[in-house]
Amino acid sequence: SLTYTHQRGHCVVHLGRMRHGADDLVHGERLNLILWNQSSTYRRSNEHQQFAYFRETKPPDAVCLSFTHDRDFGIFQSYPP
Repeated sequence: SLTYTHQRGHCVVHLGRMRHGADDLVHGERLNLILWNQSSTYRRSNEHQQFAYFRETKPPDAVCLSFTHDRDFGIFQSYPP
């Protein structure tokens, strides 16, 4: 688990297939620029073809659990009112 403290002018890049999330804002606003990249060369490669998706074996980090994006939210936390 990692907690990132944002610095103006920096960005976070991660594999979308990994569970991720963000803390609720206490003040201010958050703007997200979301990009999906695809490489047909990589997708044809042996590295991609042999990539195995593993079922999650542990509960998610509470910070990363999202009731809007995680189908298993209700297993780990109560839904907000």
